[in-house]
Amino acid sequence: MLATDDYVIQQRIGAGDDVFFVGLFSEYTGQERNQPIIRFGNISLMPHEEIAVKLDPSSDATTLIDAYLVEARSWGGHSGSPAFIYYPPDREPGGIVVGGNPPALLGVVHGHYEIKQDVAFIGDILGSGKVPINAGIAVVIPAQKIIDTFMQEELVEERNRILQERPGSRP
Repeated sequence: MLATDDYVIQQRIGAGDDVFFVGLFSEYTGQERNQPIIRFGNISLMPHEEIAVKLDPSSDATTLIDAYLVEARSWGGHSGSPAFIYYPPDREPGGIVVGGNPPALLGVVHGHYEIKQDVAFIGDILGSGKVPINAGIAVVIPAQKIIDTFMQEELVEERNRILQERPGSRP
C-alpha cells in the first residue's frame, strides 16, 4: 500500500493523522545486531507547496522540495526510514472502525528539521552565536515522489534493458 496522491485524497489524509517510522537510534544501534526503534507522531504539514530543506548536511544551501513535515520527536538515525500512515479505530468522529485500512507507506524520512537558535556562551568560551537545534520535525519525502522518480523514462529504459539481457526475463 503506497500513499499515492490519489490515495491521500481518497483516504482524506491530512494534518493530525497518525504516522510511525522505524529506524536506528544514533546513540544506540545495537551491539550484536541492529536494534531498531519505532517513532510515532502526526502529520504537521501537508505538501501543498515546496519547502526549503538542506539536502547536503555539509552545506548551508537549501533546496525546495515537496515534503510532509511530521511531528515525531525525530532524531538522527532515521534518514531513509519508511514512514507509514496508520488509522486508529477512532479516526472517524462518532464511531469506532474495527478492521479498517492497513498502514500505507506515506514516504521516506529524509531527515529532521533544524532551527537556528541564538545562544550565549559562558565559561571558558565567551560570546554568542547561532547553533542548529533539532525541532523534532521529520521531513518525509512523499511516496508519490518516489514512484515518479522510479518511473522516469531513462530509469524505465535501463530496467527494461537489464531485464532483456537476463535469460528467461521479460520486461
